[in-house]
Amino acid sequence: MPRVVDEAALLVTELARTSSSTSAKESPPAGKAAAAALEESVVELIADLLHRTAARGEDPEDVLDRAQMHFEAEAA
Repeated sequence: MPRVVDEAALLVTELARTSSSTSAKESPPAGKAAAAALEESVVELIADLLHRTAARGEDPEDVLDRAQMHFEAEAA
């Protein structure tokens, strides 16, 4: 994986951990709660990137289409 993907994965994991804990002293969530928190963090990250894309005057739908094609090509 490219370095930026590794860094994004760490960020998403940290976002999931912090958003699901009410206190910094609590342990990270486990099982289904952890998976749900991680998924929600990924959604939030994608939404934030789309907001930034729109703010730069680009079409978020076009970016999503290109990202999906890129993903599918890499997954093949």
